[in-house]
Amino acid sequence: MKPSPFRAVSPIAVISFATVLSASGIDVGAQALPSGGGEPGAAYLACQVHVQKQSRDGLLACVSGERADQLRAMTDAEAKAMLEFAQMLQPTDIEVTGGSITGDSATLNAEAQQDGEKFTGTITMVKEGGVWKIQQENWTSGS
Repeated sequence: MKPSPFRAVSPIAVISFATVLSASGIDVGAQALPSGGGEPGAAYLACQVHVQKQSRDGLLACVSGERADQLRAMTDAEAKAMLEFAQMLQPTDIEVTGGSITGDSATLNAEAQQDGEKFTGTITMVKEGGVWKIQQENWTSGS
């Protein structure tokens, strides 16, 4: 009977491997999110209604603290212009395809369309006061 190759692995090698994974940006503690993105995905999609309605108050409840502070600091005219621009740029038919979650932080993967063009997105969500909020969105066309 051949000895298992895993018996020869030292604890230091395992720690070193975990360090390499961590340094490479792979979160070894992350849990996969299902299609739809679970609770963070549902919160993100619910927030899209406020983008389409150009609702400043609605968005304030959906975005993370720093982004909410920026929105509050805008004049009504600035906020109106920003919301119109955001609505124009926001892809439609957004589908959260999965992602990962670690504690109070989640990364969502999404697909969408805008004027017949396909987009892929990465959305960072954070849990503040027990509520999932949008911290950042990045969309790329042609994927």
